[in-house]
Amino acid sequence: TLATRQQRLLLGHAAAAADSVPGRTTIQSSPTYSDVPGYAGPPYTFPNLIHQTVEDRTAMSCQVRESVQTWIDMNPGYVHRLYDARDRLEFVQQHYPQLLELFRALPTNVERADFWRYLALHKLGGVYADSDVRCMQPISSWNAEHAHDAALLAGIAKRTPHGYTIEFNQFVMAAMPGHPVMASMPLIIASSFALSFLQGHGVNGQGVFHDAGVLGRTGPGAFTAALRHYNARVGGNWPINSTRADQLGGVLFGTVRAMPKFVLGMGWETIDFNMTCDQVKQEVRKEAYICHQFFGTWKKQPEVSTNLTYNNCVPGLRYLEGSSSSSSSSSSTSQGSIQKQSELPRTG
Repeated sequence: TLATRQQRLLLGHAAAAADSVPGRTTIQSSPTYSDVPGYAGPPYTFPNLIHQTVEDRTAMSCQVRESVQTWIDMNPGYVHRLYDARDRLEFVQQHYPQLLELFRALPTNVERADFWRYLALHKLGGVYADSDVRCMQPISSWNAEHAHDAALLAGIAKRTPHGYTIEFNQFVMAAMPGHPVMASMPLIIASSFALSFLQGHGVNGQGVFHDAGVLGRTGPGAFTAALRHYNARVGGNWPINSTRADQLGGVLFGTVRAMPKFVLGMGWETIDFNMTCDQVKQEVRKEAYICHQFFGTWKKQPEVSTNLTYNNCVPGLRYLEGSSSSSSSSSSTSQGSIQKQSELPRTG
């Protein structure tokens, strides 16, 4: 169809633009090298900045508001930015105009949200977390456990029966600005869409086909591909030994630390044990940094059925019903709480 031909043309232009994004040179591995702009090596201190996104700040469920609040309460001194769909578009327009065609060519809001999160961390650094993820441990302690040796923390999501990682999650990530893994994401995503079209696959399937396509093109599948390519460039071992990561609290390759699933990917335990996030943290997963609740509001067939409510939320939340504007520029998101990047304090 004409629409398909136009989308293919947009993706072709976007792939060429993505190929010019900084951070795609080959890295020579050495004991003290750094691939983070402005840093000769560790320690790496993530900016005190938390990025989260929803489609509309005036239509957030009580459960999402409560999850977002945990990041604010658990991390005093951090700047919290809550973006909506318009903010994401304005962010790309302002900071990555060469990628605007690719951003607009993505067929769904969730894929644009995926793309934006990589760009936000590439540009500003800090921590990204989905709106259904609860913070269970202060961010300042995350990288401190390993003497701030990592410039990117990535959580293991799936493993083989033999204990090797086959997928990383991207519902929570911590990164230094300019990390080459984030810089590689536009080309990874453009290539994923190009391959879909070359194989004759549509991008707007139904049900599980839709959900799996999104996860592969811009979600964990794409992020895992970027980490795999990066691992090869720094001479690391692939697949990652998840059992070893569990024992050591993570495995470092280059400037990336692969974090154990029960630390930076906890969440399914709440379903398996029929517990709240707090109960799992206290009784089962004391090491957990976060708890993913798998609301899956974007999915056509979510794995977990959650009864979300939108009225009479608990008092004291930053984002109460009707208290947030429906849109604002990325320079003024989160009700005026944003500071200039040069003013952001830094910590682990």
